[in-house]
Amino acid sequence: NVDDMDKLNLLSIVSTQISPLINLILYQKEQEIRYEDPLFLVKRQMESIVNKAAVYKGGMIFIVFRLYLKRFGESADKVIKIHQEILVRLRESISIIDSVIVLGLESFVVILQGRSQVAAQIFITDVKDEIEKNILGNDSGFLLDYGYSSYPIDGETAEELIGKAQSNLWRSIKSG
Repeated sequence: NVDDMDKLNLLSIVSTQISPLINLILYQKEQEIRYEDPLFLVKRQMESIVNKAAVYKGGMIFIVFRLYLKRFGESADKVIKIHQEILVRLRESISIIDSVIVLGLESFVVILQGRSQVAAQIFITDVKDEIEKNILGNDSGFLLDYGYSSYPIDGETAEELIGKAQSNLWRSIKSG
């Protein structure tokens, strides 16, 4: 006959054995969610590009283009259409070794490999002018701005480079 004290001891033993299993299951679920998270995938893609640049000792420019609404009331369809047109234009503008990564409906990261800051500035000016002229138009409710950073000068990880590019973006907005 099992008394209450024996039941309590048995439950205590079982709980010490079950707890690590539950923690393992929770950890595995967290990892599955993390690997499906778009921002995690973007970060992993950027880190891969940075690691490649480190191996080949090449320069790299991270450019953050950000699309802003100048006025409220633009339709969702128009925002999506402009986003897609900008994405196509950015992809057409880069070489096969460069990358365009989408961060939501308003931001794009362009990674130019093996280019100087001068070459990157020319790229930025040309692409921005073309997007503003041919996609956004003269009477657009949108504004396209940018900030950029350079590997390895401004950072050696994707987080540092994107952070510096975004900081430069915000700095240009405040001064502009």
